[in-house]
Amino acid sequence: MAAPASTATSLQLLRWRSRTQVFVERAEGLELPMVRIPAGSFVMGSPEGEPERQEREGPQHKVRLGEFLMGRTPITQEQWRAVAQWKPREGERWERTLEPHPSHFGSWEGSNPINRIFLSTSRELSRSYVRAAEQAISMVGNVQADSDWPGDVRSGPLELIAELLGRCQLFVGLYGPSFSAGLGDRPGISAMEQEFDLATEKGLPRLIFVLDTNAPDANPGDGERQQAFLQRIAASGLPLQGFRTPDQLAALLVEALRPYGAKGHPDRLLPVERVSWGDAMEFCRRLSQRTGRFYTLPSEAQWEYACRGGTSTPFAFGETLSDELANYDGTFTYGNGPKGKNRKQTTPVGMFPANAWGLQDMHGNVWEWCLDDWHESYEGAPVNGSAWVDGAEGKSTKGKEERKLLRGGSWYFSPRGCRSAHRDHFRPDDADFNIGFRVAESSRSMWDFDTDDDGDVDLADYALWQT
Repeated sequence: MAAPASTATSLQLLRWRSRTQVFVERAEGLELPMVRIPAGSFVMGSPEGEPERQEREGPQHKVRLGEFLMGRTPITQEQWRAVAQWKPREGERWERTLEPHPSHFGSWEGSNPINRIFLSTSRELSRSYVRAAEQAISMVGNVQADSDWPGDVRSGPLELIAELLGRCQLFVGLYGPSFSAGLGDRPGISAMEQEFDLATEKGLPRLIFVLDTNAPDANPGDGERQQAFLQRIAASGLPLQGFRTPDQLAALLVEALRPYGAKGHPDRLLPVERVSWGDAMEFCRRLSQRTGRFYTLPSEAQWEYACRGGTSTPFAFGETLSDELANYDGTFTYGNGPKGKNRKQTTPVGMFPANAWGLQDMHGNVWEWCLDDWHESYEGAPVNGSAWVDGAEGKSTKGKEERKLLRGGSWYFSPRGCRSAHRDHFRPDDADFNIGFRVAESSRSMWDFDTDDDGDVDLADYALWQT
């Protein structure tokens, strides 16, 4: 991929604090903060005495690099979506289709995070079904289950049920094949029908799930009345989703609840994941063509140099790691570090402290693709910061299965895998829910940003972002 000949847009400095300069790339719905990484040298790899070191992290060797720009955080779902939805302009050429919503966590089309979900259930359903539904719903919002309210509110005043529904933003109906619930205060109307009708009147989105009549523990009960109710729901245009087991119900709910985002998370800021190395490279190609700059994945040397931020300890923050500094499986410890949380998913980028050079989420959250091919050691590695690539892109060489570099660890891994020197690999066409990426740009000197031609890059050259 050749660098574009001209620059189509301009970078703007957002912040200048101590040794950190942050620029922002703006292009058709995209805002991408990039941090200036200074030229310099460092010792790459881990020393033999570093705890939990692996042979693949050596031998240590000195690498000298020129300055470059590095994404302040991994690419977010919002940034990914913007570029994935770009249409090629004259002179631009996309090489592969990008799915706008590839991620397992958080952001989906029409995402609308909610706080409370009303769960209406048939009483004849066993607790295992209700528990499975509550667990699935808790991933998205706070469950307001009618079965858990104090007193028999299902048979209580209509005003009370209306008040409870009024606090919710989504209605989930979980129905068995029969009616056995008590009546509400409307003659001849069951509590389930009453709850559904109130949710409809309030304009709540409604999701309906029905236990298969052939399920092992289905209760026949008043099936005719239930069928009439379900036919009324279907006539309104709402789909009825059937299930036979608690596990099947949970899976259906997780999928159906995707459009409602993740509880407590600004999902647009979650890192994109489930993107392959080839997808990440396509993102870089589009960004390069649209901006006139040369964006790509960082080389492995660039990544470790930027991650360390001038340090030589296992982590940019010192000898160990805590869950206050990164998102990883905190039930494992490193060195004398404390035990902490296992958040069990990605977290919004930028919620943890930056390293000395202003980069965030270098340890944990998502693994990050690098440009390099995988090698079992650093024997013969470049010493100028360039990517170590054996052959043409997408081609296996030397009879080996092609593998690409991963760095940084993830929410799923122990702190050992989040160390600055730790390295791993994956097939370039594979994607996983703990793999993302960030971009680098190194085609031009920062002195090109000297807008007043005084030979110095200073505050007068930029509009500052005040924080």
